[in-house]
Amino acid sequence: MKKSLYFVLIIVFTTAAMLYGQETGNISSVPYLSFSAQSEMHTSMMLAMQQQTTTMNDSSITALHNHPDYILPKKALLFSVLIPGAGELYTKSYLKAAMFFGVEVGAWTMYAIYHQKGNDKEAEYESYADEYWDEDKWSAWFDNLTPNEQAVFSHSLPETKTQQYYEMIGKYNQFLVGWSGVDDNLTSTQIHEKQFDSQLRQDYMDMRYDSNNMFKRANTGAYIAMFNHVLSAIDAAWTAKRHNNRLVHASLRFENKYFNNNDHTMLTLNMSW
Repeated sequence: MKKSLYFVLIIVFTTAAMLYGQETGNISSVPYLSFSAQSEMHTSMMLAMQQQTTTMNDSSITALHNHPDYILPKKALLFSVLIPGAGELYTKSYLKAAMFFGVEVGAWTMYAIYHQKGNDKEAEYESYADEYWDEDKWSAWFDNLTPNEQAVFSHSLPETKTQQYYEMIGKYNQFLVGWSGVDDNLTSTQIHEKQFDSQLRQDYMDMRYDSNNMFKRANTGAYIAMFNHVLSAIDAAWTAKRHNNRLVHASLRFENKYFNNNDHTMLTLNMSW
């Protein structure tokens, strides 16, 4: 779960950096574009045009950012990182806002339901084990084995009833004798070679399997929620950027420009917002 969260944060911050670069780079590269209709252009004329374009770029960015309908993409991204759909609400994309928020609610509802079911099933199999698996019976059988016979088994039972305790008594055959109905006169060889089993143990393992499946489904809900955060954040920032691009109106036309004591006919790109 932690690795997935780190992955989500990396995607979000990478997207924010890319959008910030696009926001500043794209706007500054287009407010004023011109080229000569003649076959040659003097270097001094190019430098003068470049200086004029740079000046217009700076003022263009400032003017667009001060537009009353301008939406800050980074703010939209941050809103959706915190609450999916909030960034879309900020950009006035109400349908997408409802969709992302609905997925978020559904994902965490799925997590809560299946996590509770997993806990209930866990409590059920632990109660079942406490009733049908006898630690004293197993310990008495194990203590009667010779050191060489004991050496065949590699697992040690925890002193307290932890998650590992409940896993081991069902998973490993060396704890078979502790289950009700299993003959405590079985030899270590019979146990080690799995010549006998217990239906109670099999039922117990089925309950543990069901519990683990519930927890896996709960985790799926959490993963969907994290992915929803990332997708909503990217969409909100992109939607804000597209909205800002629509605020700019461009037109191409020929104009006379005066450079180096001469008039030059230029094809210019004029932008307004």
